Amino acid sequence: MKVYKYPIPARDEDGDVFIRLPKNHQILHVGLDPAGVACIWAKVGGDLDSESCVDLFIASTGEEIPDQYRNYAGTYKQELFVQHVFFA
Repeated sequence: MKVYKYPIPARDEDGDVFIRLPKNHQILHVGLDPAGVACIWAKVGGDLDSESCVDLFIASTGEEIPDQYRNYAGTYKQELFVQHVFFA
């Protein structure tokens, strides 16, 4: 197993965020890397080419969180905003 860093992509036109991670992953941390880019660090084992699409919801403080996003990944501060990351 190894730990890899995955930048969190920008929201699409519908406000959704999708990220591709290897199927055998465990999210360890959400935060900013030294360059200030929002990222997910995940422990990954097995085949790195076997990916699944992870649907993320990034909520600002006070924003309603849809019911399907029950799993909390972490919180990070970017500029003046505190962002909370959840996944389905």
